[in-house]
Amino acid sequence: MIIGVLGQKGGTGKSTLAVNLAHKAVLKGKKTLLLDTDNQGSVSAWASVRDEPLFPVLRHTRPNLHKEIDSISAGYDVVFVDGSPHDTDSQRGALLACSHVLIPLSPSGSDLWSTVDFCAIAKRADALLENQKRGIIMTKVIKNTAIAKNFPEQVREVLPFPLLNSITSQRVGYMDTFSNGLTVYEAKQKACIEEIDAIFKEFVK
Repeated sequence: MIIGVLGQKGGTGKSTLAVNLAHKAVLKGKKTLLLDTDNQGSVSAWASVRDEPLFPVLRHTRPNLHKEIDSISAGYDVVFVDGSPHDTDSQRGALLACSHVLIPLSPSGSDLWSTVDFCAIAKRADALLENQKRGIIMTKVIKNTAIAKNFPEQVREVLPFPLLNSITSQRVGYMDTFSNGLTVYEAKQKACIEEIDAIFKEFVK
């Protein structure tokens, strides 16, 4: 499986999701690789803070990932791809390389339209892909607010791909662990762990 965490909007938690889902895959016994295709290099910076690696992190910002993915992924059970937040050749190469695409969506109008734009790009790639699994996940949700309650029902008719039941909440645990080169599993952030487990079960399996 090549699982891209991709989208047009920065700040939606792509890198945090990619890192924690990758660790979950390791905990499930999967030989796991994480590719950092974002020019900002957030995942590479996360990895550089660590004393010891949990899994290999490889930087790849060239636009030809879809041509190189077979050789890069050889020997791994699952590869996670942290994508660029802009419509670039690198992002499109990453999109074409993936068997699964998970699209983070923060509950705001601007994030929604950026996500709709990215979905249109993904749909245009259908001619070059076979059976790519796609899902949209709400991230950084502030629970017990009107927007958290109403946003999913309001956007389902607009989104062309399924909206997952799983979410990530706006939690300090995600920010603290990422900035310290850790995952939520290492830091024993129980509420965050429950969310990542649910996402993995629903989308990755």
